[in-house]
Amino acid sequence: MRLRSWPAPDPSGQDKSTAIATDWTIRPDLIESGPDDPDATVEIDDDGTAILRFGNGENGRDPTGQEFEISYRVGNSTAGNVGADSIVRVTGLPAAASGTVRNPLPATGGTAQEDVRQVKLLAPSTIQTTMMRAIIADDYATLAAQLEPEVQRAICVLVPSGGRQVARIAIDRFGTDEPDEALQRRVALALEPYRRVGHDVEVVKAEYVPLLLVLRVELLPTFTRIHMRAALRAALGTGVLPSGTLAAFHPDNLTFGTPIFGSPLITAAQSLKGVRDVTIVELARQFDRERGVYADGVLRMAWNEIPRLDNDTLRPDHGRLVLHLVGGLG
Repeated sequence: MRLRSWPAPDPSGQDKSTAIATDWTIRPDLIESGPDDPDATVEIDDDGTAILRFGNGENGRDPTGQEFEISYRVGNSTAGNVGADSIVRVTGLPAAASGTVRNPLPATGGTAQEDVRQVKLLAPSTIQTTMMRAIIADDYATLAAQLEPEVQRAICVLVPSGGRQVARIAIDRFGTDEPDEALQRRVALALEPYRRVGHDVEVVKAEYVPLLLVLRVELLPTFTRIHMRAALRAALGTGVLPSGTLAAFHPDNLTFGTPIFGSPLITAAQSLKGVRDVTIVELARQFDRERGVYADGVLRMAWNEIPRLDNDTLRPDHGRLVLHLVGGLG
């Protein structure tokens, strides 16, 4: 589009040809336009109607008192593609030019205008792919993991605090469970531009909860205890089983607030060949048995707690598995 203006004729009858023309610049917006900048924008309505918008004397020049001349082209997407041998004449050539003009191939290209109803349908999913603001608790957790590469996973709760709310985010760092105050500060700083008005951000570390699991396992008489003990430790361990499935306490099975149900543990042990019966003698927090009670078939965790049972003799404070084997050989 080309947009040019001249001062409107005054009563003296000044001819437009003697006036100084002003060429206007078409821009996406007038936010950075100064009061004397001859800038304008073109806005297209849903029905395809174009509207010129000028400045107000602060953002962009005020067009009052000007007469305009507009040159523009109208595109009609793929529907305007001409067929083969449709072009026979070219205008604007010098008088001495001669010859014939033809297009042996049909025109291609062009993009059809997107239907407004389709835009409304797809817009919400487009917004979700690029999060610009944290509104609910899950938004803070998602952004914490996206913005800081050292964060393996995160969870958030919104806690009322006077007339405001505190977005309390617990973070789990890759490769270690040791607290890192510098990482917590970085995450809080990264979340600051995204926080909702009225929310305060507080970043805390994940709380790992070591477990104590005591099982009574009755074995069939033809199976040796030493082999069954190794098989039980593997099934209730933190690794990957030969079948490709994850062991009961593999880290991928445990995250923030994961409740520990007794039935899957019994099933994991009972499914081993050579096991006749399994009973949970005790399932509790290893160092806080009064607060962590196995009741109604489940041991519950708080929102920022991650259960663990490594059963590692080098790290006895990371959870312990005790097996009382009955029957079997040896």
